[in-house]
Amino acid sequence: MLPLITLDIRTSRSTPDGDAYNYYNRYDYDVKLLTDDDQEIFIGKGSSVLYLCEKAINEGFDILDAFDENHHEEIYGLLYDEDGDLKDEWEDLFAENDSFNSNILISDRLEILPEYQHHGYGKVVRHILRDFFSGCYGIEILHSFPLQLERIDNS
Repeated sequence: MLPLITLDIRTSRSTPDGDAYNYYNRYDYDVKLLTDDDQEIFIGKGSSVLYLCEKAINEGFDILDAFDENHHEEIYGLLYDEDGDLKDEWEDLFAENDSFNSNILISDRLEILPEYQHHGYGKVVRHILRDFFSGCYGIEILHSFPLQLERIDNS
């Protein structure tokens, strides 16, 4: 049995109306392990972005700007055509389910400290996030990115 994992989730918003920030919610979180003696140990962190596509459609906003704000242009290109319409294969998926939620959840990052890796904690975090966002999205995209390829700024 896996130990208890908790997430401390933070979100913030400070933007005027009509901005791309109004069409997504960014959630940053710390991953903590609860020990047998009720101590919390920081073991990692992560972030997820919930794109409010239905709201953007209803308000005539091009959701590309929201994807661009989060460096998800490549994911946008996989989902939408040049005119900003869902590509046919995604449109078909939405059409198959009348109650389909058009919001998109992108699990952007999950960093588990090396000494806590390979214990299944990442899988538990994904399960917690799916429960947390249950009913808020129709598509979940896991955006894997090897952190060793991330550019480090030592200035």
